[in-house]
Amino acid sequence: MAGYTWEMGIDWNAIETDGSSYLRQGFVLQGEIVPPSVKTGDTITFKIFDVSSEATSAEVSGIESFVILSRAAVSQPSDNLLSSLQPTIPLRPDSITAPSTAFGTVLQSWTSPPVDVNDTLETQRFLLTFQAQAHGLASGSSRLFVHDPEMVVGPNGG
Repeated sequence: MAGYTWEMGIDWNAIETDGSSYLRQGFVLQGEIVPPSVKTGDTITFKIFDVSSEATSAEVSGIESFVILSRAAVSQPSDNLLSSLQPTIPLRPDSITAPSTAFGTVLQSWTSPPVDVNDTLETQRFLLTFQAQAHGLASGSSRLFVHDPEMVVGPNGG
């Protein structure tokens, strides 16, 4: 059993397109970015970082919601990959200056509890889309950050 961390970065200063902004990401195992290939019994902890460019202080005041949309790859039965598709992300940051494998040292972070990989994964591959709703510190406005399902998770995934 391995414990993975899926690091995601919110850049409040990024250009907003069609009502959403890109959610940057990196899949991490023991401090190294790796292609995702999880197995039954593994866990994934989701960690969201404020990676706002050109910021000298925090830009994001809180994470309102975090949702994972899971879809089985073509010609495979549809089952849930993860034990939760809405892991609890705290509204307030759990760290003010956080180290990140994918992004270096960043301003703040929010961490979910570990999510279990279900036993339906052994022969299947999944496309995952992530959506995070965040609030801006200065503006008080809310923005949607999205990561498209370009990453496949499953046996020999990558």
